[in-house]
Amino acid sequence: FGESELALQAVDGSIAGGRLGAELTLSRRPEGFAARASVQLAGVNAAELLPGDGLVTGKLTLDAAAEGTGMSAVALMGSLAGSGTFKLENGRVVRLDPAAFDTVMRAVDQGLPIDVTRVRDRMDAALASGVLSVALAEGAITINAGQARLSDVTVRAQRADLAVSGSVNLADAALEGRLTLFGMGGASAPPDTRPEITIALKGPVDTPKRSIDVAALASWLALRAVEQQSKKLEALEGRAPAAPSYTPAAATSAPTANANPRTTPAQTAVP
Repeated sequence: FGESELALQAVDGSIAGGRLGAELTLSRRPEGFAARASVQLAGVNAAELLPGDGLVTGKLTLDAAAEGTGMSAVALMGSLAGSGTFKLENGRVVRLDPAAFDTVMRAVDQGLPIDVTRVRDRMDAALASGVLSVALAEGAITINAGQARLSDVTVRAQRADLAVSGSVNLADAALEGRLTLFGMGGASAPPDTRPEITIALKGPVDTPKRSIDVAALASWLALRAVEQQSKKLEALEGRAPAAPSYTPAAATSAPTANANPRTTPAQTAVP
């Protein structure tokens, strides 16, 4: 404790099955309150610390630091700036089943109209039936003007690829996130294309509103249907008997041969 400063230093302990290290300094200055903080998490259970009631599981490692000044607590939070890194290992994300793409493709093959609303409803139900296994997810955290943003995120997942971006307003704990899930497509996929959907998360960190955009998937399904129809037509044409090929010369000599079947090639050559 100081005359105008409070500091918590060398905090060390266990939390959520992992380790916690932290430091926090609060002080009063002529320009207002000032704060400087850092936190290190190693191997903690993500489901216990992250909001969302177990939406994300796995072992989380985090190292971040930030500082700021302001005349009030709200202004102080809004001025925070800093950086950090994170890593999630052996994780799972619920309501993000990569098999959902196969489910929707089968539904379309069985007669589901390629309509954005119907495809979205079918995709939403299919996503909820399983989880996405994530071997490793890591990236950087940039803190500026009270906003913590993810950047350079790399995700190694099974049976799908996932792109992640988002930010959290530290003053009011409001989340804006964007997940883009890419499926494999399978043997019936059009060349050099992959199905994809985008999931938006917006609202309080604990209970963000989730919405799914399947416009790109509907377009891909329509392209896939055209490709399948084209292959069917090619197969039908390939089974049809080939048309006889002939030249004008062959057409001219044919009547002579038919008119006198007993004539030999040598007799034909005699004037």
